[in-house]
Amino acid sequence: MGWRERRGVASWKGIVFEPVSIQFQIGQRTVLHQFPLRDTPFIEELGRMARAFQVSGYVIGENYDLARNRLANAIEQGGAGALVLPTLGRRTVKVDGGVTFTEPQTEQGRASFDLRFVETGARSFPEVLPQLGTGVSVSRDNLVDVAKSTFVNRFRAVGEGLAGWVQERARSYATQIVETTLTSGFTRTWNTEGIELIEELTEAAVDLLTNINALTADPPALAEAWANYLEPLRELWLPSILSVEGLTPTPTDAKVGSVSWDQDVENTLATSRLVRRILLGNAVEASTTSLDLQSLEEASDVEALLLDVFALELAESDVDEDGALFDGLYLTKLAWLDWLEGEVTGLATQATFTPPQTIPAFVLANRFYGSPDRWEELVDRNAVEHPLFVLGGRPIRYLTQ
Repeated sequence: MGWRERRGVASWKGIVFEPVSIQFQIGQRTVLHQFPLRDTPFIEELGRMARAFQVSGYVIGENYDLARNRLANAIEQGGAGALVLPTLGRRTVKVDGGVTFTEPQTEQGRASFDLRFVETGARSFPEVLPQLGTGVSVSRDNLVDVAKSTFVNRFRAVGEGLAGWVQERARSYATQIVETTLTSGFTRTWNTEGIELIEELTEAAVDLLTNINALTADPPALAEAWANYLEPLRELWLPSILSVEGLTPTPTDAKVGSVSWDQDVENTLATSRLVRRILLGNAVEASTTSLDLQSLEEASDVEALLLDVFALELAESDVDEDGALFDGLYLTKLAWLDWLEGEVTGLATQATFTPPQTIPAFVLANRFYGSPDRWEELVDRNAVEHPLFVLGGRPIRYLTQ
């Protein structure tokens, strides 16, 4: 059967017409982000664009005026209806914009029109969402709550008809996550705050791994245990911990396609996504409380990093088909961008200077800032090993107002 045999009759809300041309528009909704001092922009995908149909057609014949009036009445009544197009099939759409009917007096018995239709669906509302502008902390808490809920819906309790090795895999993967989060990003936290945080995480890790067998039989309790374990990371900005590489589960040797294999894959993915989303929420909040942004360049780097992570999680929330999770991620992103907009106001820009020879940091501080007292700032910004010996021939970063 060819396209001629499959071709149908065009109609709108049951009113038949003759199509002259049909155009349809599809695509992705995107937002272009262009960052200060970066040549390469970032395009964020926000999901599929609403499908639109531009139809030019006419009604003709002895009773064309009656068909024209029925079509006009259907348009003015509003609401969604069935649009049937010869080669595109049936769609639920609404008329978008005004319609002009044309009746040439030299060609009586015919009324032409141009209609634009846009697809529509059921109107839905999220059950509980924080209002935009309520702050990063509230949005983060909501994100963690919906991430836990999504996890519970996808994680199958170990013991419900699954092979025993699935539980051992869950324990092994939990150990992998704990090792990743305990070792990522702590190279520069060997101060009192960093040591206390590592001790707190270690205690929580021992508690989680000790009870992992019982927790895998109770998905809500397991989700809460992961949230409690990662809670301390709300207090410290550790960008490297957002990498997904250490959170990728290792393949299993079990029979591919078995019920246990399928559920093991689902459980590890659910766990990975839960941990990543909690880490993202924690990083967003930590950036607002423990990150000291001093230049526009630093702000731009942080923005690019978090927007990349948000883009990944928003894309996977679409795979999860979880509207509440998408909303939680998106509102957290908006709340954080709102905070960042206020922070960058008045920030300095960063410049570089290459000293021709080794020189003390306080001499450079006096040159850049008019005060030798800011030498520590230069040492910290450039990881200088000794404040009296800033090596010549290496670029030094400093702030300009």
